[in-house]
Amino acid sequence: MRTNHSPFDESSSEPGGSGMSFTVHFERPSFAEIAATIRRIVPVAGEPDFSLTPDSIHSFMAKGGFDLLWQRIPDWESYEWGKREISDEEFVGLLFSPQPPSDDEMVVVVTDECFCGSEHRGFSFRFRDLLTFAREVYPHVVRRPMDFFQPSDTIFIAEQSRLLVMLHHEGQQTQFTG
Repeated sequence: MRTNHSPFDESSSEPGGSGMSFTVHFERPSFAEIAATIRRIVPVAGEPDFSLTPDSIHSFMAKGGFDLLWQRIPDWESYEWGKREISDEEFVGLLFSPQPPSDDEMVVVVTDECFCGSEHRGFSFRFRDLLTFAREVYPHVVRRPMDFFQPSDTIFIAEQSRLLVMLHHEGQQTQFTG
């Protein structure tokens, strides 16, 4: 796993928070490492292949007898077409309800941008750093500068909690605890 420090490593105040200083530290796990983490959370006999997309992971889990409950995100089309803004905090609330990881837990994230280029690596950081990573780091470390929270496929894995959260580009999300 490749370790990186944000180009914004200097101490900064937590956005909207207590004014505490911290450093955003993240790693770049390979897709193979991320798939292995998912297999530890969701053991499926025969270990069929899957790719790191919500559709493929859903099929993988169905083969193991795991039924995911997908929930429609209200007003998704308005957000998708830019007619409605949603704050990063609201986005996190939608994705991690009813069970977020603990603040100190490491989460692994795969966004559509992780598939660009030849590197094929996700991101790993402490859950408490999600908003800071999304706002201050992510736009500068992906090939095409963009917001972290997008109406596109995104996968979050919190191995310690055995939690898998997926956002589907068609406006649905699911949360699985293994």
